[in-house]
Amino acid sequence: MDEPTAQHIFQVLWQLRKDGYSENTIKPIGRRLRNLGKHANLDKPEKVKEFIARVNWSNGYKESIVNAYNHYAAFHRLEWKKPRYQRTRVADLEARATWTPCTYN
Repeated sequence: MDEPTAQHIFQVLWQLRKDGYSENTIKPIGRRLRNLGKHANLDKPEKVKEFIARVNWSNGYKESIVNAYNHYAAFHRLEWKKPRYQRTRVADLEARATWTPCTYN
């Protein structure tokens, strides 16, 4: 990751800090933005979207990456349409695993 990207990420994290976000929120956002910045140009939202769509990550991780990038895009006034990724809830997985069809006699 180049120096300007690192500076842009720092600016976002510093703004989050000034906005009252906790360190427990800021640190993961920073990790996700740095990870994303290694693979895509953060100043090009469509390239970021393409990378996220291609990469083999779980939908839950993609959702958290998109949420972190949303902070970046908003801070730097980048226009982008946030893609939809939803994590699979554990309750949904358990319901599918225990579901049995009813039989009528």
